Amino acid sequence: MKTSIIICIFVLLCSVTGSTASSTPLIKAGELLKVCKYSVAYANTPDRDQGKFMGEYGYEIALCSGFISGWIEAMNGGVVKGGEDHFYILKFDSEATVGQVIRVFVNYMSKHPEGEHRSGDWGVHMAVEEANLVTLTPIKASTKNASAH
Repeated sequence: MKTSIIICIFVLLCSVTGSTASSTPLIKAGELLKVCKYSVAYANTPDRDQGKFMGEYGYEIALCSGFISGWIEAMNGGVVKGGEDHFYILKFDSEATVGQVIRVFVNYMSKHPEGEHRSGDWGVHMAVEEANLVTLTPIKASTKNASAH
């Protein structure tokens, strides 16, 4: 059962990740919210019913888990822009889990439907920041002249 879940996540990561030339998000926060609700429901499903639930909603669960785990992996230790010319290193709480981030995201977006048209990336970032699952360490601007010689 775990092997099939891992394979589903791998396939979905391959199909939904990557870069695009446009500014259109790969998935909007509202769309991610819909599929992540299945992940939360699965976690609350009795063990005896999980196989049936996974059979019905495995794609949605894998899409959510894949997006969230990929986002965490990509963003942890990365640089984010926090405003005009302000940059930060984003670091996750070492105890945070993918399941916890999924629940935090679902909770945040349920309270902030006005952001459903934004990117899934935006929604996850806002959720983990509000839940204090990340720290943002400012990067000091260089005072040296950056011109090439």
